[in-house]
Amino acid sequence: MHTILRRWLWHFSACAMLVGCMPALIVKPTSAAHYPASASIELLRENDTPRAAYIAIAKFRGSEQKQCPAADPYCSVMAHARRLGANAVWIQHTEVQSYPGEWKEIRGQLTQIRGFSTQIIEGVMLRYTDPID
Repeated sequence: MHTILRRWLWHFSACAMLVGCMPALIVKPTSAAHYPASASIELLRENDTPRAAYIAIAKFRGSEQKQCPAADPYCSVMAHARRLGANAVWIQHTEVQSYPGEWKEIRGQLTQIRGFSTQIIEGVMLRYTDPID
């Protein structure tokens, strides 16, 4: 029993150490209304402006948790937006956070945890209220 508990604690601490440094994408709906899923979503960068009148249906902050293809750089943000019925994702702020590498003692051995960088993104998901030409 003691060995099983130690093994479970070791796996849990290793997971927490690796995943705990990477914030997840947090999406907070700002509207109680439900919209049908969107087929296409426009990506707006920091200096862009929406093309039509809109309402913000959700706010988001965090980082991508998976590798996205170059053609779809914010794939999990877009997936959330699609499910919520957004017409556009407006990324309003980005920053890069770097985590230095360090040495940790795991099972009595020093193990190197490699450093990494992640992009933190913040913005809103929009639903256009006027038809777009």
